[in-house]
Amino acid sequence: MKNQKINKLSTFLYYISILTFIIAFNFAHNPPGGWYQQFMPNIGNRSISDIFFLDSLTGWAVTPYIDLDDTAYVLKTNDGGDNWEIKYTRTGAVGYSNPNHIYFKNKDFGFMSNSITGSNPLYRTTNSGVNWTQIPGGPFTDIYFIDSLTGWKSLQSSTVIKKTTNGGLNWSDQPMPQGGNIISSAIYRFSNVNKNTIWAVGGYAFVSSSSTTIRGIIYRTTSAGENWSYQIPDTNIQIGRYNYCKFINNYIGWAYRISPTGIHTKVGGDSTFTNIKNPNTQIADNFILYQNYPNPFNPNTIISYQLSMFNYVSMKVYDILGNEIKTLVNTKQGSGSYKVKFDGSGLPSGVYFYSLFIDGDRVDTKKMVLVR
Repeated sequence: MKNQKINKLSTFLYYISILTFIIAFNFAHNPPGGWYQQFMPNIGNRSISDIFFLDSLTGWAVTPYIDLDDTAYVLKTNDGGDNWEIKYTRTGAVGYSNPNHIYFKNKDFGFMSNSITGSNPLYRTTNSGVNWTQIPGGPFTDIYFIDSLTGWKSLQSSTVIKKTTNGGLNWSDQPMPQGGNIISSAIYRFSNVNKNTIWAVGGYAFVSSSSTTIRGIIYRTTSAGENWSYQIPDTNIQIGRYNYCKFINNYIGWAYRISPTGIHTKVGGDSTFTNIKNPNTQIADNFILYQNYPNPFNPNTIISYQLSMFNYVSMKVYDILGNEIKTLVNTKQGSGSYKVKFDGSGLPSGVYFYSLFIDGDRVDTKKMVLVR
């Protein structure tokens, strides 16, 4: 009897071991996935251009702009994306009414826009996307609100970040740093740490007043956008522009470009930031560098500048890679207004920069475009 029980136990353990092996084999070769596929309802066989989730359940998606007779869609999910409902459509709309960016602060309060051009309008909803109202302020490529009243938004082609303190009904400009080594003050994306500290990316500059090497800029404000400073990360990091950034506190953050490369800090970036006066003011009291005219140009354009005292003046033109193309001015000049002609004959179409040097120091740089 005892041997019979032992045999039964052995048989049971034998089959358990086989079952365990089969289960282990299946898990090893077909492991359970951490991802599962979700599907949206038919939206005219079109792809989405932006998606935003407020929490683990509530999210919105929008379709891209295609043509003037297209239909705009806004979809919403309340179950984490397992099911989607079309909440808003507009057929026969002009291009700007086909949204490609969307953002919600809470379940009721949100914004959408088409950021193809800066003249496109901005739309706001206060009832979870059931109705949308056009408001002033223009489109956005990035937007963030710290509460229902105070928020910021940026547009990729703009050199200002816009701020509102009344829920988006009115917006004021907060200019980004310009002048000195800075070539482009564009702002692509930004990341709010709190109501005062914001990090941003998009611009690029020469690494020093005498260098022709171009590097991406990291912006920061600790005054809710009233004043901005910037830094150029270690010049050995050869990244010409950053397109995205995210900071989780004052010290830990990331900045990446479109291609899969970027930078990361655990100490709040470099130890020092550069402060420059906002645009439309003289960066130094003894000169003004004007935008060339016409711009774009083909093949000639005029560059004007003004001096208020006797200086040794130099002006140089560079290509998009920072290579020096031509020296336009290299002499001592007294106070007064000056003009110099730049002839782009023989150069390919593209973006070029001209820098003004006073007594050997680069004091301002502006961008010009040659179009064939």
